[in-house]
Amino acid sequence: MPLDGGEPGAIPFAADVVIHAGPRLDFDYPVEDTPTFRVRQIRDVALSPDGSEITFTALGRLYVMEAEGGEPRRLGEEIDGALHHPAWSPDGETVAAVNWREPEGGHLWTISRDGSDARQLSQAPHYLQSPAWSPGGDRIVALRAPVRSRLTGAGGGSQTDIVWYGSGAAGAPTLVAEALGRSQPHFLADQPDRIYLHAGARGLVSVRWDGTDEKEHLKVTGFSANRGGPPANASSIRLSPVGGQALAKVGNDLYVVTFPQVGAEAPTVSVRNPAGAPVPVTRITDFGAEFQSWSSDGEEVVWALGNAYFRYDIEDAEAFADSVEAAEAEEEDEADEDAAAEPADDPGAGEPAEAGGDESTADDSDDDARYQPAEVRVELDAPRDLPLGRLLLSGARIITMRGDEVIERGDILIDGNRIAAVG
Repeated sequence: MPLDGGEPGAIPFAADVVIHAGPRLDFDYPVEDTPTFRVRQIRDVALSPDGSEITFTALGRLYVMEAEGGEPRRLGEEIDGALHHPAWSPDGETVAAVNWREPEGGHLWTISRDGSDARQLSQAPHYLQSPAWSPGGDRIVALRAPVRSRLTGAGGGSQTDIVWYGSGAAGAPTLVAEALGRSQPHFLADQPDRIYLHAGARGLVSVRWDGTDEKEHLKVTGFSANRGGPPANASSIRLSPVGGQALAKVGNDLYVVTFPQVGAEAPTVSVRNPAGAPVPVTRITDFGAEFQSWSSDGEEVVWALGNAYFRYDIEDAEAFADSVEAAEAEEEDEADEDAAAEPADDPGAGEPAEAGGDESTADDSDDDARYQPAEVRVELDAPRDLPLGRLLLSGARIITMRGDEVIERGDILIDGNRIAAVG
């Protein structure tokens, strides 16, 4: 650039630079032809009231399995369509679930624990979700919407309602209220007159059986989606059946929040910094969770991830945390005693220990000293959908992927699920 203010001139130069665009996206994935495959995801996990079995769904089928693991046993085989959202009755003898079959719709069912008896409780088909038994076991609350609300391309508005069915026989439902964004109905064992629900940004609410007297109880927030933006709300809040604690899902992780019994205004608890929360907050997951629920006694939280389910024992976790805290306090006391016992003229006294060696750092200890929930892998195989026979695609323009080769009019022979020949 000239100092006299004239036009700047370009200085030609060349640079030898290697820019990495990213890893080569060329992988060899084996295509299995085995007649069965291992199911990779289980859903809607629920622990039986006595803790001996779990129920879950996989590929639209309902199963029961021993809680410690074993061979899953199918329930409701005689019911058409996919089954979802199983819920145990308070006595543990019956499972409620909803089915769905297009374009007919779905119904509410009760199925005996041994699978011997399946009863349809709803008379007219609807799109039903989230059945929940009342503490007395005589009613089942569910969310109900028109069939058209679930059908692809049906169009038109739809209203979701909170309704309840009698658990003894088929009949028409009783309307509680329009859902208005409220979902996940559940109960406290000692409050049979109130239905608890998650109401999105408004948090945990409850209503009476006639939909009146709504009360807001708790809001849980987490991290901000954008820097400086408002904190994200919990996507799910469920009270323990025995009260005192709530299970909140924020992002992909689960938190157990002590449920504060306060005045008329619902408190807001942030899980962003559990140590600084106004009430005790514990993050109980490391890698996220799905389909979370409480045990009927409120002593355990269960959830699924992939084809495994997890059981988090609240009392065991608290005992583990107490033991870690006691051990750390004892180590600090021993360190103080050792420091006090060192001679004053010891040249090494008061100097920090050298880094390295075999001793673990405090961060390592904190990472290792964490209660781990019980994990049970579900080993369930399902038949693979394999095509049979041969198919010839004739007269096609084929890009063979052999260099730049293109066959203007060629044939492709498909045998089963493999390309057998191209020419």
